[in-house]
Amino acid sequence: MLHNRAMQKTNKIAKGTKKMVAKNFVLPMVGAFVSQFPEFLPHWTLVQGFFGSLFDLQQDKINDFVEFIKNNKTTFSKEVIDTQDFKDGFLITFQEYIKQRNEQKRKYIQNIFLGFALSNNKINFEMERMYDLLNKLSEYQFFVLSRFNGNKKLKINFEERDDEESDYDDIRYLQSLGLLNVVAKRELDVQVTTTKKEYDNGKHSGVDYPSEADSTLEESETFYLSFFGEDFIKFIVDYKSKYESKDPNRF
Repeated sequence: MLHNRAMQKTNKIAKGTKKMVAKNFVLPMVGAFVSQFPEFLPHWTLVQGFFGSLFDLQQDKINDFVEFIKNNKTTFSKEVIDTQDFKDGFLITFQEYIKQRNEQKRKYIQNIFLGFALSNNKINFEMERMYDLLNKLSEYQFFVLSRFNGNKKLKINFEERDDEESDYDDIRYLQSLGLLNVVAKRELDVQVTTTKKEYDNGKHSGVDYPSEADSTLEESETFYLSFFGEDFIKFIVDYKSKYESKDPNRF
């Protein structure tokens, strides 16, 4: 009897504590989430302290982010989220998420953050660099990058650089961002043509075999994913199905 009363009192206190925790957050969904998963209390307290004024303005994005965390609860285990590296990454990711206007790029942020959470070397995980690239790349450039998926290489000859179909400018831009490596090659192609000529100069006659040489300088560049590019592309959805054509109205 006394044990049952004690248990009822404990449950009542626990429920009251959860309600108090929930009231500390502007958004009901965040409060409900923290009540259900109290191990995330320090993280959400931190982001509300930094971005409290944005909570009312970015409700939909924040609710989506909460739902994303809930759907991947097995990845965000207590062992993972209790580390300082994760807390730093959580704050950085939340900031990028609510700033990002493009819905597809917010999906990429989720993918990158999952990769960060699963990494055993979080301090060297280039999360900030990846988030920065999301703002520097256009949708079509993501498609161009996807052409290198599976460690594919792409060779572009000198005369093809001005061809729109080659995407040379976009590929060069990806290379400048460290996503691609390039190997330049210059080869001198010499073609020798030999002809048979009969001659008779009055004194001598016979057959001559004069040769003509024609040389061509062939220049090309071969592009392939850098080590960073290989890491980055894992988190990016393939754009091929959406951008197969060069339709100028594709955007």
